[in-house]
Amino acid sequence: EPTHPGFLLATAAANGELHLSDLRKPGEPIRRVEAHGSWMSRLAAHPLAPLLATIGGCGSAKTEKDDEVGVVRVWSGDGSLLSTVHAPAVSTAGSMAGGPAASLGPTCVAFHPRQLMLGIGLSNGSVTCLGCSMQQTTTGGS
Repeated sequence: EPTHPGFLLATAAANGELHLSDLRKPGEPIRRVEAHGSWMSRLAAHPLAPLLATIGGCGSAKTEKDDEVGVVRVWSGDGSLLSTVHAPAVSTAGSMAGGPAASLGPTCVAFHPRQLMLGIGLSNGSVTCLGCSMQQTTTGGS
């Protein structure tokens, strides 16, 4: 039986795992998903639909080990991956110490409270809004 959004508890682990639990069955996790390869920094849940969004490597300079900067993933309430969005990177002019320019990923993610829309905030203050679908995409998003 699918978990109703009102009973779904989703938590993000620092190691990149998405943990899903049903509040009616404490101690029995529904599923653990390796959401991002290295680490996950943001998690958002739609208040009415069984949708979740995660950001890997939020707001940190991309390194050779971490290919998750700028990756936003949308999940169904059962932990199935619906879409992967490669958010545009924002270039910085370098550090205060004169270091090299860095490419920063999104810093926040939020769903519209009543529509199937997702907002992705970038480190330069801009926002990208996307429409969501409850069906899995085969192209990996836009």
